[in-house]
Amino acid sequence: MAGKWQVKDHEAEKKLFDQRLVVAGILIVVLFSALVFQLVNLQIYQYEYFTARSDGNRLHSQYVPPARGLIFDRSGTLLADNQPIFNLTVVREQVENFEETL
Repeated sequence: MAGKWQVKDHEAEKKLFDQRLVVAGILIVVLFSALVFQLVNLQIYQYEYFTARSDGNRLHSQYVPPARGLIFDRSGTLLADNQPIFNLTVVREQVENFEETL
């Protein structure tokens, strides 16, 4: 029966709790520091790289062929023709002299 009734060592438990608290605190500080470092890296040092990638994603050109061909009536007269249409887009931030370009 001696093993059934043991007295707790409160000092040892408090010391163990304090050690675990310090380790957890250090871990939280290290993880938070890594997060702040990554945010600074992305926002300040890699700003131009990601801005260029964003502009590249925003502007996209793709040729889409017409969905139908020429349309003729029964006598062979052309009713509907395909005419190519071109659009030009100018981004003000990418042109040095906007008025002269127009």
